[in-house]
Amino acid sequence: MSGAPGAAALRHRALAGLALVATIAGAVALRPGPVGAQMHAHGAGDQTVGIDPADVVIPPLEGAQAYGARVFAAKCVACHGELLTGVEGAGPPLLHDFYVPGHHSDGAIEAAVRRGAQAHHWPFGDMPAVKGLTGADIAAVIGYIRSVQQANGIR
Repeated sequence: MSGAPGAAALRHRALAGLALVATIAGAVALRPGPVGAQMHAHGAGDQTVGIDPADVVIPPLEGAQAYGARVFAAKCVACHGELLTGVEGAGPPLLHDFYVPGHHSDGAIEAAVRRGAQAHHWPFGDMPAVKGLTGADIAAVIGYIRSVQQANGIR
């Protein structure tokens, strides 16, 4: 044996390469925000796509949504970013079509906060449960997230 890969191994590598290209192309094709929002990859090998932080619109916040913004700042920013655009190597952008209510309901977000969530869209690993939040805290955070999503065309 010469050590050169056989035809089957070469076909397998070619198909794996095509699958990777298709995955990246599919991720880039997703529209994560309003029309005209800049899309960008967060880092080498990272397939996340989100709204450029410079394009994020934060709507006027009052009452529960303003409280939710404060709770989010205290408990969620480290992974999901100050503007909900994600943190490279830590957590995904919540301003993304993956998080529309029809795909990740308010109940799904609440369950992820309470119990944690297994990674399924992003390469960040599993989300741990967030400790020390009441049901009212979680509802306020979800209201804040949904408000910012709607202001950025994610409905």
